[in-house]
Amino acid sequence: MKRRDLIRVAALGALGLQGQARAQSGSVQRFVVPYAAGGVTDAMARLLGGPMGTTLGRVIVTENKPGAAGLIATRTVLSAAPGEQLLFVNEGVLTLPLLQKDAGYDPLTDLVPVATVAEINSALMVHSSVPAKNVAELIAYAKSQPKGINAANSGIGSSGHLSTVLFAQTAGINIVHVPYKGSVQTAQALLTGEVQMQLTTPTEALLSQAREGKVRVLAVSSAKRSPLMPNVPTIGETLPGFETTGWFGFVARAGTPPEVVDQYAKATAQALAIPAVREKFSAMNLMAESKGPAEFAAMLRASHAKFTKIIRDGNISVS
Repeated sequence: MKRRDLIRVAALGALGLQGQARAQSGSVQRFVVPYAAGGVTDAMARLLGGPMGTTLGRVIVTENKPGAAGLIATRTVLSAAPGEQLLFVNEGVLTLPLLQKDAGYDPLTDLVPVATVAEINSALMVHSSVPAKNVAELIAYAKSQPKGINAANSGIGSSGHLSTVLFAQTAGINIVHVPYKGSVQTAQALLTGEVQMQLTTPTEALLSQAREGKVRVLAVSSAKRSPLMPNVPTIGETLPGFETTGWFGFVARAGTPPEVVDQYAKATAQALAIPAVREKFSAMNLMAESKGPAEFAAMLRASHAKFTKIIRDGNISVS
């Protein structure tokens, strides 16, 4: 999705704030986003704010708290009263304490899962110069290279980095990880051939370049083929059992009453059931998906165990 479209989505969410007053005067619900305004994560939060505010009878205010790999936003919510703020998260909320021992929180005990919002598949993409048209050929090519192949990621410990580590571990190949500042830089590195592959969220810019033949999409990382790219096979079709799916969701600080968590979860589900909301998510290559607190909690535990193993086996740390 282009930047002007993200701004338009954010504006639609902001419009939903107008006139959303609760029966008790002055009640405000805050969504804390660990990234800067204008990105996909910010757009999702603002898009949901309008309809969720209507359901909850509250004014929804989205606050952006970027920095420190999400730690600033997380600490903001942990320091607030239980239930006062919701943290909009992805897998980073689990991996940060595994990589940074002084993070100061345990994601499984200090945070309460509320609801998932969306799932997103990573796409295994290679530069057009790589002589591989499928996963098996890429693995064979990597094994033929004395030093392996190089791959771009948005930083050590990012979801793209850890997914690539898992791919290398599963395939038995050597991948040299090349970190960049963000997704814009990783995409540019792949397009110019500075790196040979990346396993990351497929942006519209990269997909358009794939249609022109400058990069190739070999597979998606989900357990099943993506409805957004139904003709693209999964990595698991070549490497049985391989699966990694990104997700976004709301969490609250521990101590938030269960009935309040349930209210937030129901409001999230109702917002995601709106066709216009789902269409805008699809335009951002996101699959709207609302799992409630219990199912989200089970998913967090499974993801935490998976990331713990990847990080331990890969001997990954942040210096």
